[in-house]
Amino acid sequence: VSTQSTGVTLRFCFCALLRYANLLLKFSALDLLDKMLTFNHHHRISVEDALAHPYLRQYYDPHDEPVADKPFTLEAEVDDLPKDTLKAQIYEESAGFPSTCFNGEQPTKP
Repeated sequence: VSTQSTGVTLRFCFCALLRYANLLLKFSALDLLDKMLTFNHHHRISVEDALAHPYLRQYYDPHDEPVADKPFTLEAEVDDLPKDTLKAQIYEESAGFPSTCFNGEQPTKP
């Protein structure tokens, strides 16, 4: 920005603006993570509130969200499996990840 009457030229540092925007984005992400990882489920953020959180708001369309017929429970899915079957499924799932996720090493088969 330049003002001809005073002869002063002001320069705007976009780098500082980007750093500030990045800081706000990190704060927003950490805020959402904190709300999602609250141990007491009565105080934990709801799915609807999480999707409407500023960090995820751009991806959320309340008119285009599927609704499950019944609540999802992980216990019903995992508790019924034998331990060896569960180990094998975890291995199969993790084997599909890039080796960079394991510091260059592939997971060992159970």
